[in-house]
Amino acid sequence: MAGIIIATHYTFAESLKETIFMIVGQKEKVTALTLLKSDTLETFTAKMKDAVEKNDDGKGVVIMADMFGGTPMNAAFSLYNADPKIKIITGVNMPMVVEAMNHIEKSSAEITEMIFSKKDRLIIDVKTMIGKR
Repeated sequence: MAGIIIATHYTFAESLKETIFMIVGQKEKVTALTLLKSDTLETFTAKMKDAVEKNDDGKGVVIMADMFGGTPMNAAFSLYNADPKIKIITGVNMPMVVEAMNHIEKSSAEITEMIFSKKDRLIIDVKTMIGKR
């Protein structure tokens, strides 16, 4: 079972996790990391390292960060070089996390590959989908 870490600025990660648990049910190996104003890159990286160690049972961890170049992604990237089973995805949203949680028994590489194979269905232009009016 892969671990899933949702890492965002402020409380978005915790709210996203709890909302998705309401939809798919409680899951093990899922952690929300909240970057607070008082956190530095170093303190947030330490929190993330602890979460990776807690959630990795050998199949790796998927870290889903809110935005490319932000502190949550930079913290994840600093851990990525030391562990090839850490996978990082930015632009976290509800459909993406639901997909990951529905396949949590797979490895981090398999989950990441699956999310990218479905990326066109995870963000949808409704007008295009239903046809122009």
